[in-house]
Amino acid sequence: MASEYYEFFHIVFVLIFFSGTIVAMLAERNARNESNIHTVRSLVGMVHHSWVYLVNLPLVLTGIFGALTAWQLELPLTDTGWLNAAYGAIIVSVALALAVTFGHSRRVLRLAERDAQQGAKSPELQALLSSPAPRIATPLLHAIVAYIIVLMVFKPF
Repeated sequence: MASEYYEFFHIVFVLIFFSGTIVAMLAERNARNESNIHTVRSLVGMVHHSWVYLVNLPLVLTGIFGALTAWQLELPLTDTGWLNAAYGAIIVSVALALAVTFGHSRRVLRLAERDAQQGAKSPELQALLSSPAPRIATPLLHAIVAYIIVLMVFKPF
């Protein structure tokens, strides 16, 4: 019975994670195209908070509830190849999400706050908003999670 609750929360956090990456991706795209610095500041704040609360936290909780589900179902936690591959993939995805959050989005947020006080969008901020890092990281995170889902469904090894 407990495994059903663990699995339920595991799936809920995966859905929140996907939603969070989409919110962050769309808000960042709109911030890149927006000229009003105060709107940019709001959008960049939304991007940063989406990465913190709707991407990183659910991603970690997805891993925790996935491990709890496997433990409750008495799957061997270290002797199952597909499960080990999923653990590795979740660790890589958490590292990637944290790098984007605490590297890129924090820098963009600080610069947007500074520019909002000055009243104009700086070329430096525009360059950071045009950076390919989050536009590469988001689809890569989706691909990693899709890989984990394939592992969970087909259990290939």
